[in-house]
Parts: sequence; C-alpha cells; structure tokens
Amino acid sequence: MARSPDEPEVVNVMLQKTVDMSIALTGANHGSLILLDSDGSVVDSILSRGDISENLKSSLIESTLKEGLAGWVRRHQKVGLVNDTNTDDRWLTFPNQPYTARSALTLPIISGEVLLGILTLKHSQPNHFTQEIVELMRITATQMAMVLENACLFSNLSNSLQSLGKANQKIEAYSRALDKELENCRQIQKSFLPRQLPELPGWDIEEFFFPARHVSGDF
Repeated sequence: MARSPDEPEVVNVMLQKTVDMSIALTGANHGSLILLDSDGSVVDSILSRGDISENLKSSLIESTLKEGLAGWVRRHQKVGLVNDTNTDDRWLTFPNQPYTARSALTLPIISGEVLLGILTLKHSQPNHFTQEIVELMRITATQMAMVLENACLFSNLSNSLQSLGKANQKIEAYSRALDKELENCRQIQKSFLPRQLPELPGWDIEEFFFPARHVSGDF
C-alpha cells in the first residue's frame, strides 16, 4: 500500500495516538504497533525503540513476526498474554534491547476478518497485565480497528484522488497537443480554398464552407 508524501503524517499521528492511549489505559512502560494491509504485509509501524534505521526496523519486525509474541498473535489472531517473559517461549528478547520487558500483552486489531494491526504493550515487572486490563484492551482494540480502518480508507481515497489528478493532467496535455495539430490541419485546409471566387457572365456564385469543428472531410 504505497502512500503519497502527505499521508504518513495522518497515519503516523493516528498510530502514535493509538500507542499512547494504550499505554495510558494499561500503565504499560512501552508500546509498539505494527500496521498490516489486507495481504498481511507490513505497511507501517511504531516500535518501542523509537527512531531507528529502516533496515534495523525491518529486521526487528521480521524477527518478531516470525518467532516472537506478535507472530503468535498474527497466526492465531488471539490475545497474547505473557506474565513473565523469562518463562514464556513466545517472547523474543533482542540483543542490545534498550528497555526491560518482564510482562507483555499483545492484541490483534481486527476489522471483520481482516487483521489491520498488532499492538504490543510491555512492562518492566512480571504479572503487570491483569485480566481486567486484558478485557479492557479487548474492547479498546475494537475501537482501534475502526480508527485504523478509517485511516486506511482515507489513505486509499487520497491515493485515488492523486492518481485521478495525474490522469487529468495527462489528458489536458494530450488535449492541448491535439488542439495544436487540428489547428495546423485547419490552416492547411484553408490554404486549399481559393482566395477569390471566379466571375463568370450569367452566373451567380456563392461560397459555403462549414467544417465539423476545426477541420472538414473531403471537399
């Protein structure tokens, strides 16, 4: 899902607000959000590490979707709760990780049957995420799905409008070129016509020439 230069501002703000709200609701220390398209490909993300290189970001996301808790949630489309990351094989700890995560909660954000995103919340202490928090975030994830779906719809609409604008520009350029060629044809046809009608005894001669628009057919 390619985006125009204006779209990341809209979508990224939406993603960041989603993460910030989730952290506030649950008392988590950190949060990350991976946004997916209808084919399951990653189209955007906000990671707990903050601003990092695109290569490192892609590597971290690929690993967690393959071996980590986010990958488990993606495959099962169920809430993933880790009470202690030291004893749960689903949790993947990366080298040089700049934060401590001893408990984690990962939720699928689903609209209909489409997985729009994966939200992961982390806390430095084990057993932080209670069942009450899990149920609260289940409900919240439904609202998040609506927000993210609207953001995606806006992105698609913006793409369509931009494509339409480019198509109109090409049509206008082609139309101007065609008008120029037709004007050349009109001038050539005018040069075929006599500049003065003949004067013959006993004849009244009138002229009439009516092209369809710029040029006519046989005459």
